Amino acid sequence: MSKRIVAAAFAAGLLGGIATHYVWPRPVLADSSAVEIRAQKFVLVNERGVVIGSFAEEADGPALKLFDTNGREIWAAGSWAAGKAPNHSFALVGR
Repeated sequence: MSKRIVAAAFAAGLLGGIATHYVWPRPVLADSSAVEIRAQKFVLVNERGVVIGSFAEEADGPALKLFDTNGREIWAAGSWAAGKAPNHSFALVGR
């Protein structure tokens, strides 16, 4: 391998590194100072955009629900079903 090829490869790498540092913008990083996230509803979707879970306030209190890929509710937890008193947790599986 000739010294010219090695020198050219080194120069190309050096120029490429400088170009990526000064020419292209830096990536934006998430703010790590956030200690609280607020929302009225959280919805979990899969890679196709289908809802597979939710956590929200409903008419009778908070509810956590999981759905299958057809959108059918397969699991729920909260204080609103089966006449349970508030603040008593329960789960309905496979309904």
